[in-house]
Amino acid sequence: MYEERRIVISAYDFIKGQSISNENPTGGFSSSSMGVIAMATEGELSSGVLSPIKAISNGDTAQGHLSCSLIDMLHNSTGVAVYYNSGYGYFYNYLNDTLTLLKTSSAGTGSDYYDTPATSDAVYYKGDYYFTTTQNIDTSDVSFTTLKEDWWTATMGKSALTGNPHMMCVYKDWLVIADGYYLHTYDGSTATEQALDIPEDFTIRDIIEFKDMIYILAENKVSMQVKLFTWDGYQDSFLESYTIGYERDTYTFAIFRNTLYIWLGNTLGYFTGVYFEPIKYIGASVNKSQRVVGKKGIYYLNKDKRVEVMYDFIFKKSPSFYTLTDWTFNNILKSASEGIVIGNDNPQLMNVIMSSDTSIRAEAKFYSNIIRFNGKVVIKRIIIETTKLVSGNKMTVEYINAQGETVSVGSMDFSNDGGISLKEFIIVGTRPTISFQLKLSWTGATTNNSVKQIIIYADNSERPITNA
Repeated sequence: MYEERRIVISAYDFIKGQSISNENPTGGFSSSSMGVIAMATEGELSSGVLSPIKAISNGDTAQGHLSCSLIDMLHNSTGVAVYYNSGYGYFYNYLNDTLTLLKTSSAGTGSDYYDTPATSDAVYYKGDYYFTTTQNIDTSDVSFTTLKEDWWTATMGKSALTGNPHMMCVYKDWLVIADGYYLHTYDGSTATEQALDIPEDFTIRDIIEFKDMIYILAENKVSMQVKLFTWDGYQDSFLESYTIGYERDTYTFAIFRNTLYIWLGNTLGYFTGVYFEPIKYIGASVNKSQRVVGKKGIYYLNKDKRVEVMYDFIFKKSPSFYTLTDWTFNNILKSASEGIVIGNDNPQLMNVIMSSDTSIRAEAKFYSNIIRFNGKVVIKRIIIETTKLVSGNKMTVEYINAQGETVSVGSMDFSNDGGISLKEFIIVGTRPTISFQLKLSWTGATTNNSVKQIIIYADNSERPITNA
């Protein structure tokens, strides 16, 4: 007696993002997937577009690697990006996928220079931009007519910054600068050194304004104890401190849906008001706030070759992973553009376009999680529902059986199928299997289409698994 089995892969799986590995199905589909996203239209799987914007090399007008960036729609349209190379700082306006060089700093001297996202930061405050180096703060008017280098020491007469990193935030009427175990402040005219100090065996890794307070993320350099401190900007001492864990690589904050999220080493969690509540193991440390960007209620996290997405759709607290490319990225450029822009170490800027109606990457592939059956089955039918096919749409359908063989199923191709949005594939003559993994690929497509739902039908089989 044969029993038909029905497996559905849909928005629920796409939104969950990638699993950590094939053997650890923590997400909705396999970690082998690349170049696919469920962001263009929530719940629909489409191929993520990753297109070069501008090569960054020593021989080009843009140089070095992306260090830090800020959004300033009022004065520079979508954003300002700072690059570093051999101690120099290069300041760019980013608009319409174009980097325009605005200013170049002098060469760094000694141990004072522009550095990686683990050190430098950028903010807009009271009509000017402020940028931290390893030991100083530079400032510029929004047109970059005048770049005041070493403003903190030369103009304000303050001591050089010491303990990296030097994250900044604007709180109430002050610019707040992290420096080792101190916070310095500037109110637009007066700079106050050591406005706050936390225990000296801690190093401040990030600061953020949240619920009318400054939250300070710091780690003990010896014990690796991680603490969260709060300050109202007025008291001589911090108000509260909370131990949230022990971790060597403590990195950054993000505010999402009125919740304070913390990337603590390899783990993402949130602050309950009393303690750190872990949500998800990430697998690699997140390098500073320059790797986390919020846009239109969605947070994007750059982690090596992957972009993590946190949004309020089905899963309110669980982020989703999407592997976009084989290249490793080092930063997300903060901009007001529709897509997100990532800097890599090639070096190059890459634009991750969330729109589902643009050209796609040929290497985009989707692998489902491996589905394991209690006994042998024969795959009989696969039904795929998509957005209506248009010219240039092409998607190849295959599956991988328990023997590791790739079985061709067919394709959805506008040139052959026309403007369909549903196709049923009847499968005959295939060997029984005890596992199944669906594979979709967009090789040969020139435009993008989205997958809404996949239904797989399988029958129990009494035939030996080795039979053809």
